Amino acid sequence: MINGKMISRRAATLSAVAAFSLATWAQPSFAAPSDSPIGTYGVNASAYTSDSSPGGQGIFEHDGEVLRACDLESDGLRAVAYLRVGIATTSVHDSDGANGQCAYTNLSIAENTTVELRVCLRNGASGADQSCSTWRQGSA
Repeated sequence: MINGKMISRRAATLSAVAAFSLATWAQPSFAAPSDSPIGTYGVNASAYTSDSSPGGQGIFEHDGEVLRACDLESDGLRAVAYLRVGIATTSVHDSDGANGQCAYTNLSIAENTTVELRVCLRNGASGADQSCSTWRQGSA
């Protein structure tokens, strides 16, 4: 025969677990509906140059709308990141070598705006772009 104390403890434990599970399940979701501009978040984008050992990386960070160009190889070429917003395009050059530091610029782009990122290598400030990535999509 099981004593009354043991049954009480088990019943109390099961009740506590059930109450916690119900409370956790019933918590409101903090994600905004997909058709609501309130609480929605942008999408970062990243791309590498198309050479066999990527010499450059472009990064768009939606939080703060930052465009980065990163020179990844000591090959004498600079990394140039492009960000296209509608018909306007801006760029940033990492021209100080592959030193682990990316060049960047802060932008001001309206929330939920679609952006496109591309990164290329270039020999000098006015050289021809080469080993360009495909355009990658993100949003501010």
